[in-house]
Amino acid sequence: MSVDWNSHEMSVWKQKARNEQQAYFNLPVAHQWANYGQSDYNNLRRNIGFAMFGLPREEPNKICDYTGYNKKELSCINTVFDVIKNYKQEYKNKEVICVRFIFVYAKIGDNDAEFYVIGVRKYVSRFRIENIFIDSCARVYKNWQDYLKNNKLPECALCYPRNGMYSAVNGQVQVEFGISPAGEISSKVLQGLDITGGVLGLGASGIAVASLFMPVAFPFILGQ
Repeated sequence: MSVDWNSHEMSVWKQKARNEQQAYFNLPVAHQWANYGQSDYNNLRRNIGFAMFGLPREEPNKICDYTGYNKKELSCINTVFDVIKNYKQEYKNKEVICVRFIFVYAKIGDNDAEFYVIGVRKYVSRFRIENIFIDSCARVYKNWQDYLKNNKLPECALCYPRNGMYSAVNGQVQVEFGISPAGEISSKVLQGLDITGGVLGLGASGIAVASLFMPVAFPFILGQ
């Protein structure tokens, strides 16, 4: 995939992508790690669901495990949650899961899309901590560079926080641009994507976006 980063089209898109990433960074806790104790596990499931499917369409109840997502969606959510739980902290507090949500802004042809990656803090030993990354298909990447080199996104241009961490210089979020590796399953992934709205619709309210990063359940909203 060849991209002319200096073309007018890409310059406009890059500025749009920067603005989207800046909006995430400006949220009070967007770039911080969040701890989920055992009593907060269901809140984490709901936040994973929000990242994967947007706002829930149903009122939380026992049937949907109080998440607001249907059976098929809940199955996907639990798959990702189980992988995260497997890599949770092993020494500091065995019941606490420490995660952060990272968003990758993409240009697929003439469409924009947003994908999420979850950073998980893994304690390898009492004196060594590693940050691994998990995508929406529950694939595990040993570090951020591993994700950039081996993700299964379709061919697209990408904008993401530098080194997979939200940081800023003089208040401006630091981002990088690149091209997805576009593996063999790219065409199959693309067919299954709703690239018109992405993971978080561009019209999502500030409250809805901010709630994703909080270790408490986000406010239930029936629609936008």
